[in-house]
Amino acid sequence: MQNMDILPGLVSQWTNITGYSLIVDYAEISDLPGLVLDTASNGQRSYDGWILDPVMTVDMVQAGMVEPLDTYIAADASLNWPDFIRYFRQVSSVYNGTVTGIPLAGKVSTLYYRKDVFAMANLSPPSTWDEFLTIARAMNGSDFNADGVPDYSICWQVINCLEDTVVFSQLLTPMIQAL
Repeated sequence: MQNMDILPGLVSQWTNITGYSLIVDYAEISDLPGLVLDTASNGQRSYDGWILDPVMTVDMVQAGMVEPLDTYIAADASLNWPDFIRYFRQVSSVYNGTVTGIPLAGKVSTLYYRKDVFAMANLSPPSTWDEFLTIARAMNGSDFNADGVPDYSICWQVINCLEDTVVFSQLLTPMIQAL
């Protein structure tokens, strides 16, 4: 299971703050949808919570496995709900206008670029994927660090990244919306 090394610390913090113990069962991320929906369909409610990808929210709501959290959030100032990044607070945690989950982790994709390289090439940062790819093609193979070796124009780390589907979605969404 990837990126779950933070969980023991969170479990310990939970117990220290609430006084309640947590028992954590681990499952492979690819097995979770079936496990969750099987639990719902056979009437078992043996789990008090799940750590899931937000894309499962619809299935969870339709299976009756989600407690609306709005009143709990409003009643607990220690949660510091306004401190959560707006996207996680208002989009990925919400289904049909109701908060259905508390974000445990998340990443916001950010494009970094070298201003000096763009200025030298008289380029502006891209605002569309088409512009991004055009600039990347034009600059690929340039020697950005003057070591005599051609460099790649894009550095995009997705190895062992749980959000690789997010990156894929970010690339496809504008194209699909245009259809």
